[in-house]
Amino acid sequence: MPYRIFTQNSRSQRFSMRARLTLWMMLIVTIVLWATSLIFWLYMRESVNDVYVRTQQQLSAQIAAQLEEMLPGITRETLIEFEDIALSSVKFESVILDVYTIDGRHALENSEAVIPAEMLPLSTAAASSEPTVIADDEILTRLNEIEQLEDMHQVMLVPMLGQDGHTYFLLFASSNRFGNSQVQLVSDLLRTVALVSPLLGLISGWFISGIAVAPIYRAQELIQQLNPVDFNTERGELETTNESDGSEVDELSLEVDAARERIQAAFEAQERFLANVSHEIKTPIAVMMIESQTLDLEGMPEEVVRFTHSVTDEMKRLGGLVESFLTLTRLQDGHDRSRGLRVSVNEFIMDSIEHCSTMAGQQRVRLRPQLLAEEHEFDTAVQGEPELLVTMLNNLIRNAIRFSGEDGVVSVTARYDEGKVYISVQDEGPGIPEDRVDHIFDRFSQSEKGRRRGRGHGLGLSIAKGIAELHRGTIVARNTEPGCEFCITLPTAAPETTPEQTQP
Repeated sequence: MPYRIFTQNSRSQRFSMRARLTLWMMLIVTIVLWATSLIFWLYMRESVNDVYVRTQQQLSAQIAAQLEEMLPGITRETLIEFEDIALSSVKFESVILDVYTIDGRHALENSEAVIPAEMLPLSTAAASSEPTVIADDEILTRLNEIEQLEDMHQVMLVPMLGQDGHTYFLLFASSNRFGNSQVQLVSDLLRTVALVSPLLGLISGWFISGIAVAPIYRAQELIQQLNPVDFNTERGELETTNESDGSEVDELSLEVDAARERIQAAFEAQERFLANVSHEIKTPIAVMMIESQTLDLEGMPEEVVRFTHSVTDEMKRLGGLVESFLTLTRLQDGHDRSRGLRVSVNEFIMDSIEHCSTMAGQQRVRLRPQLLAEEHEFDTAVQGEPELLVTMLNNLIRNAIRFSGEDGVVSVTARYDEGKVYISVQDEGPGIPEDRVDHIFDRFSQSEKGRRRGRGHGLGLSIAKGIAELHRGTIVARNTEPGCEFCITLPTAAPETTPEQTQP
């Protein structure tokens, strides 16, 4: 059950780690920038409003101090002069002044009050020695309706003591268009930042996550390079970089190396077991084959003859399986290293054709070789072990013969190109099932049809691939119409030098 849960969770991850980290970082950066922008905007608005209020209080107090010396005999013209002074001293677009008595009368003679006295909180202002801010939207609306006045932002009542000993109140109303414009400018800027912040988070998150997951990708490459052929390779030969990426990645590399060593030990134990078992049963198999072949069957009942032939055939098959085990073990352990001999491509192809001709005749399959025939290609050779190269090609040809029908053709074609030789083995059989193409070279890999018909034991292609890799080559398989094709790629050997070529 835990394995299934893990598998389902793994499949549910539709995005790579880098993409997920990028999305998380984009979300975090966006939230941080939005929160910072909101806090900055609130701070900016309060700061501008605080500066405006303090400026209005200071200016109104200065004007009130000067008007106290003129009360009660003050006119509208005098207030207009003070309004002009206020407009020239600070960035107020509109300023209006008016004076009221403590008993609610307008203090200016022959002039209409800007705001009716009954709308003003004069009693509240009288109880305070400091300027009183009037937070009344109706009063601001009335002021904004007056011609040449707009955007009136705040109204204050400042107490004054006239020369007659009575208390008066200065109404000071002003606009704050400049402060509002600054707040609006900051708002537009922060709105732009808010819109761009996801893109900034996406770009920065992509680069930062790339740096963060790079060591993991390098560790993944190291793990992907590990296979049974490379278990004897030191970790340093497989790593793509020697730079340290942090303690966590170093620990991961050590764990991967420890896992590789454990798997290597398990494979070595398995290979030793197979080798020991193969050696132990090889002798009795050989004895039984010799006895069955030398047994005098003349005059024996037909059932005994059939039984003896069946035993001989099965012993041959079992002997071939044991020999395949031994070959795989030698290839895995590296004991069957190539001796580095020059092997003519045409010669080892013809040797393999000769070895497989009997089987082809029994299966009524025709072998059609196409050798290197051009003059500059005829002597092309590869560096390696002749017997192993023939065994490699034998396995491919015999596999093609097994899956070819009667009167079928197996083509063996050699081609030379830029320092490499390509040998293809093509049959006219049913081809490789699509679900088996990626596993065709695995040990004991057989199609269901092949297993039912008892065709081989599933080691031939694995042995062929091991021999090709031993000679620094590759084998690939692909379906054709009809049948399938196995293509061997081997590097060619350096041309031989004649005594005449080595003389000065």
